[in-house]
Amino acid sequence: SYCVLKCPYDVPKYSEKRGIVRKCDLCQGRLADGEAPACVQACPSSAIRVTTVDVATVRALHRGEVTGANTFLAASPDPAYTLPTSRYITRRGPSELHAADEDRLRPEAAHWPLVWMLVLTQVGIGVLMGVALHGWAGAPVENLRSASATGMLALVAGLIASVFHLGRPLKAWRVWMGWRTSWLSREAIALNAFAGVATMFIATLWCPVPLPKVSLLFGAAVILSGVAAVFAQAMVYVDTRRTYWSGRETGPRFVATVLQGMVLGAAVWPGWVALAVVGTVAFEWQVLAHRRDPDWTPLRRTAGLLVGPLHTGLMIRLLLAVITAIAACADLPLLPFSLLMVGTMVSERRLFFRAVSPDRMPGQPS
Repeated sequence: SYCVLKCPYDVPKYSEKRGIVRKCDLCQGRLADGEAPACVQACPSSAIRVTTVDVATVRALHRGEVTGANTFLAASPDPAYTLPTSRYITRRGPSELHAADEDRLRPEAAHWPLVWMLVLTQVGIGVLMGVALHGWAGAPVENLRSASATGMLALVAGLIASVFHLGRPLKAWRVWMGWRTSWLSREAIALNAFAGVATMFIATLWCPVPLPKVSLLFGAAVILSGVAAVFAQAMVYVDTRRTYWSGRETGPRFVATVLQGMVLGAAVWPGWVALAVVGTVAFEWQVLAHRRDPDWTPLRRTAGLLVGPLHTGLMIRLLLAVITAIAACADLPLLPFSLLMVGTMVSERRLFFRAVSPDRMPGQPS
């Protein structure tokens, strides 16, 4: 359903029955027979029509390459993003048109498979990067083995969780096909590449014959491929151009999750984890300042969602963060502390999906 998240006009719709995403094709069958689309034919006031347009001219207009009247809606998502060929003809100024539901606060779907996928893969990447750094610092191999296995387990669990977001899991292999244009494909490639490199790295740690130089080499590859994988994960959401998923908002969240995994992988958590958790929460709460925005911007709706319909989730996130910070300084055993950290991350990532508020098309119904 990545195209559903990416489309700024809320056009594609996911079909639970078919397990696919569908959208209007302007009744291609009717057009091929010389008939108008059903919506055009059925409109009693002839308010809409389909006509042949000069695509190059329209796209140049949206890019600002030619001058002329704005044929799109000023209060809509930037037309330079998708370069639409639709034209809105009205005697009213386009700037006077706004979404009918711009002030209505509706949480988005939680996307639980994606929540678990992002948290677990990033924790796994962080743990394995922490193990690699710990190895460079001269830590005994015996101390790195269990942490590396835990990191790989988290990574694999996250990859498995991602399959449950698919309408047709048996066709998951097709995710590779869009690597030229889709960050979703690039994310899949980067994660699988990281998994392969991490497997070789772990093999060198568990090998009966010590391979210190080879282990250090694969450790460097783990760090480089891990950075690439997390960057691709962030770009999946940045590329949707939803304000709450911008690079400024998404990057620090994803990096914080990886850093907390690195701390666990290096087995040094008291002050560092407390600092990371408190810093992350402080960063997340800055969006609440947008409640005072004069217009109904996407960030104002996000802030309204967090203090309104999602208030309970926000309080749970804060409570878990406080408990995690205290537990980090209380020398809690590794297993319960790790589970507590993961729970804290999951609460954050759930709000990441539910509190996003995309731009609204003028006149769009609720």
